[in-house]
Amino acid sequence: MALSKTTTPPPNLDAIVQERIREWMRVHRVSQNRLATRIGRPQPWVSRYLSSENEDLLETLSRIAEVFGHSLPALVGKPNDPDEAEVVELFRSLPKDVRPLLMQMLRTWLRTSIDDGRSRK
Repeated sequence: MALSKTTTPPPNLDAIVQERIREWMRVHRVSQNRLATRIGRPQPWVSRYLSSENEDLLETLSRIAEVFGHSLPALVGKPNDPDEAEVVELFRSLPKDVRPLLMQMLRTWLRTSIDDGRSRK
């Protein structure tokens, strides 16, 4: 469902989106400066956006999602890929104290898989 000018985003949408952008920045090791350059905005704009001080939300959010290879629905809603949605749902069902351990195991496994792939070439 597309948002019209008269539609109000659900409560906390800004906070959810800002947190998701921060997470993507952390995972992809993208600074505010680099993100600003990639979306055609000055760095102070990104800083203000991440602290809820900007407008023209949808156009900019779409550009930000594209920088990370995602769609706007993935940024503001549920993932498009059913497998990804299942992984997210399973992760969210875990107790919060177990999540960091799972993330550490996943990162280690991914690094090992990537390193193994490089050594086979």
